[in-house]
Amino acid sequence: MSEYTWYLPIRYALRHPVVRLSAYAWGGGLLVAVCATLYWMPKYTAWLELDKQVSAQRQQIYTNERQQRIADLLARSRKSFQTLEKKLSSGRSQSDHVKELDKLLRNRRLTVMNETFTTTSLEGGYVRLTQELSVQGDYLDLRKFLLDLDRLPSWTVVQDIRIEKLHSYGSRIKAVLKMATYRRDEKQKNEHI
Repeated sequence: MSEYTWYLPIRYALRHPVVRLSAYAWGGGLLVAVCATLYWMPKYTAWLELDKQVSAQRQQIYTNERQQRIADLLARSRKSFQTLEKKLSSGRSQSDHVKELDKLLRNRRLTVMNETFTTTSLEGGYVRLTQELSVQGDYLDLRKFLLDLDRLPSWTVVQDIRIEKLHSYGSRIKAVLKMATYRRDEKQKNEHI
């Protein structure tokens, strides 16, 4: 075929009415697709831009909330650190701590059955008083006592607790608490000064 006659078979085929109708349908479909693309393309581009802006705003809100949470946690930890320093430097003796703990137990209506104390010197001029208390009382009173430990002027933490029910009925329990109280050693503190 020469370069001028390539369209002759198409022209001959278009003489048939079914081929002509399908060519019109194909051309019309192509025209509709091109028009739809030209109509929707700017809207799709605008939607993509809007979606990008919304994503950026969400990320900014998330970042601001996260920074606020971190700032709140930092402020709370600073306050807790100051409280901890104050509790470690309270200057309370072991006997003062035992009296305060005893008063707290009585206020919560817990009966002390047995108690042992061990004092250990730690690095950095600190002293740990390990206490093992066997108490009896109501379960709710024990919970309140554990919550009240934070109100003591010394830093006391519960290391272990074992609870047994005394009777098959009621809320009377026997609990063995292992607690540690930390404080600065006044002797070593005066030596460092």
